[in-house]
Amino acid sequence: MRSLRLLSPLLLALAVLSRADTFGALQFDPPAGERRISPHAISYSSAAGSDFVVVTAFRHAASQGSPASDFAAEWAARVRDPLKVAESPKGDPLELAGGWTFSFGMCQAKIQDVACWVTLGVYSGHGVRASVRAVFTNDKDIQKVADFFDRVKPLSDAPKPSEPLPWSGFSMAVPEGFRQSGNWQVKTVVREVEGRKTYTSLHFRLLDPVPVKGNMGEALVALSKSSLPSNIPVGTIVFRRYVGEGLASWFLIGRGREEGRKADTLFSLHLIDLGTLWQPLVIAQTYEDPDGTDAAAIAARGAESFAQSAKLAEEALKDLTCPGVTSNGLATDGALVGEYEFGKANRVDWAKMSIGPARFSPATRSGSLKLAADGSYRWTEEGKPEETGRWKFQKDLLALTPAGGSERRLRLAALSRFASGEKFLVLLDRLDDPVNALTVGDASTYFLTKPQK
Repeated sequence: MRSLRLLSPLLLALAVLSRADTFGALQFDPPAGERRISPHAISYSSAAGSDFVVVTAFRHAASQGSPASDFAAEWAARVRDPLKVAESPKGDPLELAGGWTFSFGMCQAKIQDVACWVTLGVYSGHGVRASVRAVFTNDKDIQKVADFFDRVKPLSDAPKPSEPLPWSGFSMAVPEGFRQSGNWQVKTVVREVEGRKTYTSLHFRLLDPVPVKGNMGEALVALSKSSLPSNIPVGTIVFRRYVGEGLASWFLIGRGREEGRKADTLFSLHLIDLGTLWQPLVIAQTYEDPDGTDAAAIAARGAESFAQSAKLAEEALKDLTCPGVTSNGLATDGALVGEYEFGKANRVDWAKMSIGPARFSPATRSGSLKLAADGSYRWTEEGKPEETGRWKFQKDLLALTPAGGSERRLRLAALSRFASGEKFLVLLDRLDDPVNALTVGDASTYFLTKPQK
């Protein structure tokens, strides 16, 4: 196995391909397999029967001062400690062009009772170190691993490494059909309109995790000022939902015209609760008609395209994991207690309030809801008899059980308290719909506490 072919300087020079992925200080032709990303790494995994290959590129960090020290530090962080591997090779160094040194090490290991090979390549130069790890079970896959290493190109102009990020274990799968474009993962649907091509796209990117401090909603508002374009107006309501494998996420919505575009972009900025950390995720929905000349028609079709790109967004939000993190719910019972007016009964014109949904429909009903601390409720609605019964809240569902009747459930999509003391809820009765910018625009689902007498 020591015959593994090392990097060829010639191949390095030719490695910048149009389909290349870039992660930190490394650029490479992505291998086949499922792709997962996190703020710390990007990985590619494939399997054939009981055999598997997993290749992982890690975020670059400041150099330890020498290639030998860099290799030792990366081996400890990427192999010895996480995989519980006892062997610690010194690394075989190879001088590369452009001021880089490549150090390579390999060992046999047993990971979760599976015998496998582990290889680590560490790139040192320009004040940084970056590494790639490959874990595989079959000797026949040595060529796949060698081919991948041959096509890795370290980037001398990589961003300056930041302070070490806190580790959370969070990762998300990149669904099929998404490609990398800069820091974004992008999927585009191409359609013909009046004989020309148009492009509906979903973009998403992870930002650096944020240590838990203070109020999550305030942190989200502050983050929106640095992570979204300055000319995009962001809504004032913080929405809530679950993403992936039961991870609670709070998000803001912003919509506006980015520079150089003919249609609006719809942004959703998520802050995912990981317990001791918050993980930011930016989603952007765009529409482009490069050869179109009718500005009004392009803008209208752009708004219509949000329904299609929203489905792509749900694909991206489907497989998010963080082992060991569980949610007690999007709100507490005590936070929901109050007497609310909804629909036309609201004294605020919500249609004029900047809440940011992609589309807005006026209220078609009027009434009130009282959620008492003792678990009782009273629902009144214009044209219907008064309803009383018991209420309970679990995870994101408010269950109302009238006396002598059947339970009905409403999904909590927002809970905010304004500086004036008013409390605002969004309660959706369409439980099959995801909570996103397209489903939170019905004014009939907005509940505002009554004025204090």
